[in-house]
Amino acid sequence: MRVASTLRQQFRNLISIGMAVGILFSGAARAAGYPSRPITLIVPYAAGTNADMLAREVAPRMGARLGQPIVVVNKPGAGAIIGTQSVAQSAPDGYTLLFGATQTAINPSLYKKLPYDTMKALRPVVRVSNQPMVMVIDKSMPARTVSEFVAYAKKHPDKLNYADTGTGNSVHLAGAFFTSESSVRIQRVSFNSFGDLMSGMMRGDINLLFYPYQAVAGQISAGSLRALATTGDKRAAFLPNLPTMVELGYKGFVLPAWQGIFVPAKTPESIVDALYHSVADALKDPKVQEKFLKTGTEVRVESPQQFEKFFQEQVNKYRGLVKMTGATVN
Repeated sequence: MRVASTLRQQFRNLISIGMAVGILFSGAARAAGYPSRPITLIVPYAAGTNADMLAREVAPRMGARLGQPIVVVNKPGAGAIIGTQSVAQSAPDGYTLLFGATQTAINPSLYKKLPYDTMKALRPVVRVSNQPMVMVIDKSMPARTVSEFVAYAKKHPDKLNYADTGTGNSVHLAGAFFTSESSVRIQRVSFNSFGDLMSGMMRGDINLLFYPYQAVAGQISAGSLRALATTGDKRAAFLPNLPTMVELGYKGFVLPAWQGIFVPAKTPESIVDALYHSVADALKDPKVQEKFLKTGTEVRVESPQQFEKFFQEQVNKYRGLVKMTGATVN
């Protein structure tokens, strides 16, 4: 009896081992078989925007490594909600990706009701880039540093202004954060488009702006705008002489523009891993990194775990800023 019992136990063990091996091989087969057809990368912004241009730089390099084309599709509208929703509600099979950005972290707090739960519907795969915003002022302002600007603003309460391009975006929240942290009284002026905003700055109607460097680099180089600081976690490689807001004593003032790839939440680990490595490998190329830098963008590759942590921190930070400003969109 004892022998029979032992044999039965050994048989059960063999079955368990066989099942485990089968699961491993089936997982490996799925990973090896992905992708078997073209992948769609949804950009929830209009063609020609910075996010769109970066997505189109990354997509062909990802595709070359995955062995299938990555088709970039623009789905702008409703503060990036339309494109994001299309990915959040798609099949978790790795064939529909989101090229998310800073607004992806802001929207959960800004909108009273989203058609998806960002934290439950999306999974961060890989962070792609980092773009510190630049604090710029009108060239006619009698200030060469942030402290000089603050001192001037305090001597002229309610006489100066800062600009943005809409309620609750990162530009608006950065300006509001600065006014709060520096205890200055300056007015907010909102524009419908970046073109209108820049026209206002060129006329001298706007005193202060926080904006991604790439968009204002030409005006800074021409001397039309004066750059005082960046909002990065460290000095930008393309602006090494410009201090960060943190260096200047503004603790927690790390508000970069960033981009990264997301997938539907239940996407298999093997697919997430394949996507991450395709991007990480592509962006190792020094030529790609140099190309990014020329547009005021730093390559900032983060693993799924690192990106998830960063994204949660961004959601938490912007939740506080949205609450502070009282910004909301129905």
